[in-house]
Parts: sequence; structure tokens; C-alpha cells
Amino acid sequence: MDNSQNRDRALNYCQQALKFSQELGIPLRKDGEELLAKIQATLEGN
Repeated sequence: MDNSQNRDRALNYCQQALKFSQELGIPLRKDGEELLAKIQATLEGN
């Protein structure tokens, strides 16, 4: 598995975790959104 696949997988997992935390009312939204933004910025930069 190459780095781009790893980044895509990380983005997918982060999006899923953010969705689940929102559905369950877990207060991780800010942290999740920050991580998601970092992953997306990395993907756009490569």
C-alpha cells in the first residue's frame, strides 16, 4: 500500500469517526474537524 492510499484511508477513517462522534454526542467535534482539515490539506498538497 502506498502513501496516497494510506492518506486516503486516514481521511476516510477520520470522516467516519467525526460522523459517529456527532451522532453519539461525543464532544470530539472540534478535534476531529481540525484533524480532518490537516489530512485534507496534506492530500491537496501532494
